[in-house]
Amino acid sequence: MNTIFYVVARAVDENGIDPDHIDIDSIDPLTIAVSRRYCGIGKCPESWQAIEYRPSVAGNVVYMLIFLALFGGQLWYGARNKTWSFAGTMCAGIFGEAVGYIGRIMLNLKPLGMNFFLL
Repeated sequence: MNTIFYVVARAVDENGIDPDHIDIDSIDPLTIAVSRRYCGIGKCPESWQAIEYRPSVAGNVVYMLIFLALFGGQLWYGARNKTWSFAGTMCAGIFGEAVGYIGRIMLNLKPLGMNFFLL
């Protein structure tokens, strides 16, 4: 009984898109935007990607680690010299850069989604 319920519930989402049978030949921008949620690498065309290229994982991991090391150094330096305001704003900016590189790493894993692009 659960299998039948799963098949009926999974058949069509709230926007009328069937996740198992995506129309990859559609030129309707709304259909493409809603269908991207169910796409994976090799399942949908590359023209549907959020960006035109896939970021390198190795390069972005290196930059992320550099920014996290700078974050730790800035935190230590700010605590040592008791420059809390300056250290706080610098740490917030450096941490934001590191989060941006984490988003680029995730974008490599799922290039069709917009959430990681906006991160």
